[in-house]
Order: sequence, then C-alpha cells, then structure tokens
Amino acid sequence: MSLETIEQSCVDSPYHLDQCVHQQRVNFFESVHLSNVIDEAFHTVCRWHPKGTLIDNVKWAKLSRKMKFLSNVKNSKHEIDMAFVRHNQDRKLDLARFHAIFEDIALIQYPPLSKEVCTYVFIRPSPHT
Repeated sequence: MSLETIEQSCVDSPYHLDQCVHQQRVNFFESVHLSNVIDEAFHTVCRWHPKGTLIDNVKWAKLSRKMKFLSNVKNSKHEIDMAFVRHNQDRKLDLARFHAIFEDIALIQYPPLSKEVCTYVFIRPSPHT
C-alpha cells in the first residue's frame, strides 16, 4: 500500500477522550500553543539546505508554495512576496519576524470585520421582534 493511499485513508474525527482507545491528533493539537508550532516551523525551515539560523527569500518562497499560503486569495503570490518585503531585514527573517509575517498573512486571509459590518451583524434588531 502506498503512503499516499494511507494518508488519504487517515481521517481525524474529534471524539470525546473518554470514548477513544488511543489519543486523537485533533485532541492533542488543540492543546499545543500556536507559537510553538510557528517556532518549530521556523527551525525546520532553517535546517533546509543550505542550513542557517535565518530564513531567506528562497526558503520563504519554497515554504509558501508547499503550504499553499493564501491559496484562496486573489493574487496570492504577490501578497506572499509583499509580506516578506514588509517583514524582512537584510532579505532574511529571524524568529520574531517569522511570527510577525504569519500575523500579517492571517490578517490578509481573514481580514477583520469593519465597524459597520459588526454593528449590522451583531447589533441590528431581530426581524421577528
């Protein structure tokens, strides 16, 4: 059986812990803080060839292609490149800048609601009253 077939067959379902024989990945990863995941991603990318302590634009481009960042955003490649331009120092990212670039990408992927939309959605009177 190929690894691809095994990966396609592997599905996580969020069961209650008292109903599971084995720990589920979804239950485990809910307790892992996001900053730990970003830290580990940073150190993993730094180990890509050529090894280093910072992430350059080539490694950033490779990571963003592999992870398909902003895949549902129009002109995503430009947005990814511009995020790097806004956060790099000497064309490289350190750990703090790597965290900041993900915050930037998250805001592009999930922009905050405008005050008008929030007011309309959350404060408007119900049509049934």
